[in-house]
Amino acid sequence: MDRKLIEYLPEFLRAFREFRFLTDKEQAQAKELWLALEKLWNNQYIETLDEDGCKRWETILKLRHPKDSSLKERRSGILSKMAEQRPFTMRTLKNTLTTLCGEGNFHVELLPADYALRIKVRVPAETTNRDALGLLRTVDRYVERVKPCNLTYESSLYDRHSGDAAAYCGAAVSLMKTYYVEVME
Repeated sequence: MDRKLIEYLPEFLRAFREFRFLTDKEQAQAKELWLALEKLWNNQYIETLDEDGCKRWETILKLRHPKDSSLKERRSGILSKMAEQRPFTMRTLKNTLTTLCGEGNFHVELLPADYALRIKVRVPAETTNRDALGLLRTVDRYVERVKPCNLTYESSLYDRHSGDAAAYCGAAVSLMKTYYVEVME
């Protein structure tokens, strides 16, 4: 903390030995208080949650996370749960994906004839594999909660490249879930 308590006193009081002694002793407590207030402030916003803030929101929203999940993955899980809205429309889906992935970092394709929904998530090249898969997992969990039951759903990552090359190289991780329902007579 670069704020010194002595500097809050008027100039003429700063010269007294007693006031210098008192402000020096209270400086450590003021620093702890300032750090606690900063932590409290940061835990008011999803983007700046720390471990304690994530734990609090996960308890409130009744979320579970894998033990090896990163802070970024936990934040995106909290954000997706808070942004969840029903009924399912393409507009709400795109708004939520914009919140989770960022503007223009996803592609949604609805195939009504096949009863299929495809979502491709773009992640920057500097994103770690763990965070990229965590984002994809968060998107999957969200879509599985809000999509109609008669839609099949497929998601993948795309466009992971770096550099200024004109040709893009990418890798994809695909997850497809198909459900078959038989009518019993």
